Formats: sequence, structure tokens, C-alpha cells
Amino acid sequence: PEATEEPAAEEPTATEAVSEADETPTPEPVEEEATAGTDSAETEEAGQMDDMMGTMSAETMEMITAAMEAGEAGDWEAVVTHMNHLIEMTDDADHRSEMVHLLEEITAGNTDHFADEMQAMMDTMMGTMPKMTGTMSDEAMEMMNAAMTAAQADDWELVATHMNHVLDISTDAQQKSAIEHLLEEVEEGNTDHFIAEMEEMMSSMMQVSPAMENMQAAMTAAQAGDWDIVQQEMESAIDISTDPLEKSSLEHLIEEIAEGNTDHFIEQLGAVMQGEEAAHE
Repeated sequence: PEATEEPAAEEPTATEAVSEADETPTPEPVEEEATAGTDSAETEEAGQMDDMMGTMSAETMEMITAAMEAGEAGDWEAVVTHMNHLIEMTDDADHRSEMVHLLEEITAGNTDHFADEMQAMMDTMMGTMPKMTGTMSDEAMEMMNAAMTAAQADDWELVATHMNHVLDISTDAQQKSAIEHLLEEVEEGNTDHFIAEMEEMMSSMMQVSPAMENMQAAMTAAQAGDWDIVQQEMESAIDISTDPLEKSSLEHLIEEIAEGNTDHFIEQLGAVMQGEEAAHE
């Protein structure tokens, strides 16, 4: 018998994509708070720590960017996947609530303003990054890196040793409070999110660049595809940057823009804003 051609499957609409994703229910911030029960004091402390350490990690930046790109392509199934991932990895109750709201908007088919709302949320999250004046000493940073290596090997006794060492040599009150919080989590066996929290804390303890405002403006312009504004803001950022490595990374990125290599600009600029060196190809 001859094989019959099957009709091509239609691409799912935003509503259908969310319906399919309902098999893995979206976590609700209110329900999570309701289950806290007698741990309200610990929840409040964790919230204070989130405020202190900031929430815009490199992974969060990457996931938001992926969701926005999927939205621009009309791939709402991918948007739902990315948004659910964001909700799972975000500890800040206010940001979780914003994400749940956006997911509900997609469910209702209200996708016209998705990009604008995502951009506003990203700007808000970046605005919560702490502006600490001090930087972590090289010795403390080395100990924290050693603690992360030990954590990856599940050697929590060694993790505690390194963290106690960091606590002993730290002189900044906010840093000491953040380290004490992580040390308590380790001692209580709450180690599931230790590495992610360490990365966020180490990022927050880096001195905020005087060029941060210009880099944020360049990021916003890049999301809108306005590369003239991106170039202006990047040039301003280079002029006022005081960090040689950051300045070099920004100069590399502006060269990439001049050559039309903009595909990974947002991701690369996000890395520079997190204190990482832009990758030179």
C-alpha cells in the first residue's frame, strides 16, 4: 500500500502553547509564602538577603533574553518554557509575581506588549543590583572560589571551612552578613542553591562600575535594535570606565558592532556588566 502524506502540523498559538505547558504547573508566589508556616522569620531573612545581593545573575539575563527573542519570533511555546524556568530560578517574590503575571498575559493571548513588559522587568531587576562601595579582597575571593569548588565535589565540611575563613577576613558588614547567611544554610543542610547564591553574592560584592548606567542604556537600545544609540552609550561608557579590563571589553564590543556582529551583543554586554571579560574571538 502507498504511504499517505500526513497534513503539516500547525504552529501553536500563544494560548495553545500555554495549555500544553500546563502539565507542569506554574509556581504561585502566594502559595509558596503560604507554605512557609513557622519559617516566616527565615523567609524574611532570605528576602533581605535577596535585596542585598541582587537578582540579575548571568543565567537570569540569558533566560530573559531567550524569552524575548522567542517572543519576537512568535514562538510562544518557547516563551512559556523560558518563563517557567525563570520563575523556578527566581527567589525574589516581587520578580516572581511579575513573571507569573506575564505568563498569565500570554495565556490570555495578550502578547502585543510582551517585549515592552519584559524589558521593563529586566530594567527593574538590574536596578536592584546593590551599589556597594567596597570590593572583596583577593584572598577572600580565592577562598570563595575554593568553597564553590568544594561544593561541586559535595565536600560540605571543606565548604564550611573556606566560608569561615572568608568570614574571618571580611571587614564589610554587608559582606559578613551575606556570608553568615550562606554558612547557616550549609550547616542546616540547605545546599541545593548554594552555588547559584554564591555566584550572585560574589557578583554583588564587585564594585559597581561608573559606566553601569551607560551600559544599561546600551542594553535597552540593543533590545530595541537602535544601534546608533547603542554606539553612543558604549562610547560614553568607555570614556568614564575606570577599570582597564572593563574598558578593553567594551572597546571589543564596539568593534563588533562596527563590523555588524550584533547577534550575541546582549549576552556579551550582560557578561561585562557582571564583571566578566567579553570573549574575544
